Amino acid sequence: MYLHSHNFEPSSSSSSSSSSSSSSSSSSSSSSSSSSSSSSSSLSSSSYYYYYYYYYYYYYYYYYYYYYYYYYYYYYYYYYYYYYYYYYFFYYYYYYYYYYYYYYYYYYYYYYYYYYYYYFYYYYYYYYYYYCYYYYYYYYYYYYYYYYYYYYYYYYYYYYYYYYYNNYYYYYYYYYYYYYYYYYYYYYYYHYYYCYYYYYYYNYYYYCYYYHYYNNNNNKK
Repeated sequence: MYLHSHNFEPSSSSSSSSSSSSSSSSSSSSSSSSSSSSSSSSLSSSSYYYYYYYYYYYYYYYYYYYYYYYYYYYYYYYYYYYYYYYYYFFYYYYYYYYYYYYYYYYYYYYYYYYYYYYYFYYYYYYYYYYYCYYYYYYYYYYYYYYYYYYYYYYYYYYYYYYYYYNNYYYYYYYYYYYYYYYYYYYYYYYHYYYCYYYYYYYNYYYYCYYYHYYNNNNNKK
């Protein structure tokens, strides 16, 4: 007993009162009641401690749970927000990009279309221009060729009939020569206008053709 109660203060007091058995017994009884009260108080304080411990444990547990829950909620919220933001941004960016791309594509397409259209238009324009130019040149050449041919031809007959026939025949062939001269002159003149109108005003083609044909008939008459 002594050895056991050596380290504790309440047991030493109990040892000092052990001279009489009654006092020992009463002391023992008082010691027992004091021990019971001490144990009850200790249990109550530990249960209070564990209660608050679990309270704060679950409190912080749910606190951090909701904290991370909202954290990830807003994280994904902004993630998808910026995701759709950039998605629509690039969507409209490429939409307008291809829109203007095809716009300028068709713009240059029609530009070069009309460019080559007018190119070939002026090409054929100058083609017919030079065609008529060389036609006039060719016709003009043959006009003067026949002119001088008939000139020398009638000049020859002029002297021939002058020396071998009377004046009546001479004047007759002289007049005949001028008739042919004016005939070729008018023929060239109307032919020239016929080609000119064909080159410059396409809608005057039939009119000039008729005009030329009509004057030829007049000349023939």
